[in-house]
Amino acid sequence: MILELLKGSIYKQKYSILDIMRDKKIPPPPVLPPSIEIKNIDNFCLFHKGHIKGEIYTCPKCKTKYCLKCAKEARNEGKYCVKCRQLILI
Repeated sequence: MILELLKGSIYKQKYSILDIMRDKKIPPPPVLPPSIEIKNIDNFCLFHKGHIKGEIYTCPKCKTKYCLKCAKEARNEGKYCVKCRQLILI
């Protein structure tokens, strides 16, 4: 379309490419999602995605905390730590 404008003798005389490019509409800035504030993540089990109740298992490598019950189930199923991929050792 710009080339078609430049082919016409009127546009060659009155406008340069910079003038035509300056008139382009600029898209609006992106809309970012609202910020989410996470509180009290110390007592959150990443296996069952809930608060830890009862005894706690702590990963020896990354210190992530899990419910002892969830950690035992994960060990029996051969699962790894969600955060560092360390084998669950109890």
